[in-house]
Parts: sequence; C-alpha cells; structure tokens
Amino acid sequence: GVDAIVHLAAIVGDPACEQDRQAALEINYASTRMMIEIAKGHSIRRFIFASSCSVYGATDYVADEKARVAPISLYAQTKVDSEAALIEAASDSFCPIVLRFATVFGHSWRPRFDLVVNLLTAKACQESLITIYNGQQWRPFIHVRDVTEAIIKMMDAPASLTAGQIYNIGDSRLNYTLGQVADKIQEL
Repeated sequence: GVDAIVHLAAIVGDPACEQDRQAALEINYASTRMMIEIAKGHSIRRFIFASSCSVYGATDYVADEKARVAPISLYAQTKVDSEAALIEAASDSFCPIVLRFATVFGHSWRPRFDLVVNLLTAKACQESLITIYNGQQWRPFIHVRDVTEAIIKMMDAPASLTAGQIYNIGDSRLNYTLGQVADKIQEL
C-alpha cells in the first residue's frame, strides 16, 4: 500500500558526521542503498531523496543542477554517493528524484539548533549575543515550509517528468552572507 518513499533520514551536517564517520557512512549512504533495494523489491515506484546544496562545495557562483559537485566534507560525500546510487537505479518501474535543499531554517516540531539561522536566533534570544565566524561566507537558505511544499509538489508531479532528475530547492533571493543573517536577527 505504499506509493512513495520520502527519504529524509541522515546524520546531518559536517560536525555530526565527523563525530562518528562509520555511523555516517552506514546511515547516510549504506542505508540509502538498502532503501533502494527495499523500494524496488516492494514495487514502490517513487523515491524522493533529501540531498543538500553541500554537494557543490565552496563556490563563487550560484550553482545550478548541472554544476560540478565538489564535496568538501564526509556529509556532502555521502549525499553525492547516495545521489549516484539512486540515479543509477532509475528505471521505468523505479523513479527516484533528488532534491538538493538549500540551508533550512524555521520553526518545526523539533527545532534544529545546528542550523545557522536557528542557532543564531536562539543565541540572540537567550544570550543577547551573536558570534559570527567568516561573516562574508554566502549561504543559500530555504524555509522549512518551502521544503515541505517542494516535497509535496514532487509527489504530485508526473513521474515521467521527474524520474531520475535532480532539483535544487532554494531561491537565490535567499542567498545571504552570515553577517547579513546576523544583522537581520539583530534588527528583529
């Protein structure tokens, strides 16, 4: 009775992956390969995979889906490897979709304070102090509601159009330096 899998599970972020590299490889990559086989074995056609803009590494340009991936962390590498496994497994009966999310922010049922906007906001509220390192670093951001909307749109889109495709989920209008994010939080 399952129509689709939305695969969001992972050890997220560079520090968390570095803390236990073996677990990161098993959970982020090996489990994705296992999920592919389970989906195919149960004839689950649609498989939506949560990837990350981290796959692009550090760039001086706005990356589109055709940009070269250049992962600079274990986290990003596990996403690149999982993407490759999914695209390779694509067939007429198995339709994976890769969504490369920008840096997520916003309130949720379990707020994540390893996300830069959430962390800086919490620090400002609790400590009245925001400390920024590398304030000129640009980051693409996306609100958690927009992430949810993107997933729903992919669930509703014809598989014939989306199968085996990679989509950046974000908007260049939400590209900010960390310093600009801190300034906005301070202003609010």
